Amino acid sequence: MNKKWYGKVEATRILLEKGKCNPNLLNGQLSSPLHFAAGGGHAEIVQILLNHPEVDRHITDQQGRSPLNICEENKQNNWEEAAKLLKEAINKPYEKVRIYRMDGSYRSVELKHGNNTTVQQIMEGMRLSQETQQYFTIWICSENLSLQLKPYHKPLQHVRDWPEILAELTNLDPQRETPQLFLRRDVRLPLEVEKKVCFKILFTVI
Repeated sequence: MNKKWYGKVEATRILLEKGKCNPNLLNGQLSSPLHFAAGGGHAEIVQILLNHPEVDRHITDQQGRSPLNICEENKQNNWEEAAKLLKEAINKPYEKVRIYRMDGSYRSVELKHGNNTTVQQIMEGMRLSQETQQYFTIWICSENLSLQLKPYHKPLQHVRDWPEILAELTNLDPQRETPQLFLRRDVRLPLEVEKKVCFKILFTVI
């Protein structure tokens, strides 16, 4: 798999655009295509990967090294240009996503890992207390379907794949279903915990 990323610009473009290859695919050492392209000093491939909407600009391998770290360690081929591209990408402002509340208000949360950002990372980005995080989680909801996401799920990928998810689970028309992300009660919340929360709210009101 990894050999496909060494210096083969057109092959990379086809894999990403036509083959819909995951730009954040990891090997056993948790190295991504961006790690390999940067390590080989292949600036053109680095640019193609960085232009992909789902690439994780801040991804690290098993040893905690970023693509930029690998690039500057190896110093192969056109590594200086590759390093420049990586530095520019790292310094770009984070994209943001809206997380709605049930009253219609929302909070914009930074996506430090782009479309690769997980539910857990979004919850942390909302700066919710540990107690609050026990009671709530992220849901993806459209007009007629709501799904609770797990901590490791990547919400923006679910938003992108919503038409396929609808087709798999329902007979709904994707054209009439617009997915949004919500902060809602975790259905896995044990009954005894929910009762404690209700009592706490009740006594606070009284």
